[in-house]
Amino acid sequence: MKTIETTRSSSVPDEDLAGFEVADSVWRLDLDYYRGFIESVTGTSPDRNPSASDCYRIGNRLEAFIDEKQRAGEWTEDLIEGYSEMDSLRQVYWLAQFFRQCHEQCLKSRP
Repeated sequence: MKTIETTRSSSVPDEDLAGFEVADSVWRLDLDYYRGFIESVTGTSPDRNPSASDCYRIGNRLEAFIDEKQRAGEWTEDLIEGYSEMDSLRQVYWLAQFFRQCHEQCLKSRP
């Protein structure tokens, strides 16, 4: 399993979401679990050590996907039926938030 991790912000849910792990101050994402969805929606194949720009690009495209589907009235549970790894719309939302948090952490860790 390939994972990437970021610092857990206070807004990260404690709920159990497939492909995510929350422990103390760390938030982990099972990259293999979500790779197909990320590639399909964003056109980007993230690696295990994404750069700040990679995280920004993925997060931005996921947020754009959410916005487009909401504006079109397609932001319903039916939307995720085409994606076997997705169980709920909340996963899509938290996936976008994960990459936003990853982007912010990458920027903070620059010298």
